[in-house]
Amino acid sequence: MATAAQWSGLPGVPTVSEAGVPNFEVRSWLGLAAPAQTPKPIVAQLNSEVRKMLKDATVRGQLERMGAIIKGSSSEEMRERVASDLQRWRQLIAEAKIQP
Repeated sequence: MATAAQWSGLPGVPTVSEAGVPNFEVRSWLGLAAPAQTPKPIVAQLNSEVRKMLKDATVRGQLERMGAIIKGSSSEEMRERVASDLQRWRQLIAEAKIQP
């Protein structure tokens, strides 16, 4: 498991950190994006509808069976997440001297 916590779908499988690589965590995520000039009320309505969908028991069940940890967020939280991940991976690429 590349996440910080074990997944209930694979009980007993240790995380990478627990297996001996300290501070290892790689999380994937899914999000929706809209064009930069999308009016804020439309973004807010889309966000509201997605959050409603994520509360639906059938949707939650399907996502959880695939290993998803469900967390709806605001557009600002998503922007922060993308910026944070970009910074993290840019730093790692620079430190490892990875070239295209």
